[in-house]
Amino acid sequence: MVASTFISKILKAERFDGTNYASWQRKMGYVIYEEGLQEMLYGHCPYRPRSNSSQETKDEYVSWKHKNMRCWHILLCAMSDSYASEYESISIAKVINDRLNREYADHSLMKQSMVMKKYNELKMSVEMDHMHSFRVLV
Repeated sequence: MVASTFISKILKAERFDGTNYASWQRKMGYVIYEEGLQEMLYGHCPYRPRSNSSQETKDEYVSWKHKNMRCWHILLCAMSDSYASEYESISIAKVINDRLNREYADHSLMKQSMVMKKYNELKMSVEMDHMHSFRVLV
């Protein structure tokens, strides 16, 4: 119950919208870890077992498939609708994660967005300080 509350708070707090990849990825890391699904994003994707494969191999594949779907749903639920519809045709969570990394994990872009965020926060705090001083004077 606590884990689901934790996850729902994170999913509601910030959805991926194309501009917030670094913070979104960090928060998804928390969620994926809490759900025990790290291997879905960083492990290998198994091949579909053949009909003559052992039952153990078939069971492992079914387990992987179930975990993949859980991870897939978490990733898509944490995206804005336009991005979710773009990525929902990809059925493997690891492939979605790898594609997002390729497309949005530009370190210079992340640094630039963090600098702009800090600038806007600083600008906002300076304006608020001035407004407070003005109100005191009035």
